Amino acid sequence: ARKPSYFATPAVNLVWALDESLRHILEEGMEARFNRHRLIRNGVQDALEALGLKQVPVRRELTATTLSAIYFPDEIDGPTLLARINSEGIIFAGGLLPEIKSRYFRIGHMGPTLPGEIIHAISALEIALYEGGYKFEVGAGLTAAERTFVNSHQ
Repeated sequence: ARKPSYFATPAVNLVWALDESLRHILEEGMEARFNRHRLIRNGVQDALEALGLKQVPVRRELTATTLSAIYFPDEIDGPTLLARINSEGIIFAGGLLPEIKSRYFRIGHMGPTLPGEIIHAISALEIALYEGGYKFEVGAGLTAAERTFVNSHQ
């Protein structure tokens, strides 16, 4: 009849979840949240550099605050690496860009992510890289991320 009307009842649980998420964001404060996201990003970026991993952005200053996109090392099988990381209770996502989607993976570091969660994620990444035969100094990524997080308190 070309009259506007609701086609379905809104999912009330999603409205409540949105309200709760916004409450958390406002309690933390926007500037504090932005600063935490920058700190987390810097810790991840420092870890990736220490591990010698190349990223999709061509320069560090082009990296996102809430997401890192990392190329799989040539000698590493991507799906195997992601499965091994997942076995440590960490979920990294596969690539999305059609031309290179099988060549990289993504680490999300947004929302309420804390430094300790990143340390766990970098540990899982190092274990998977080591088991896959990638050559690096074990602990280099963890040390770099921890240094970034500790230095932020000085």
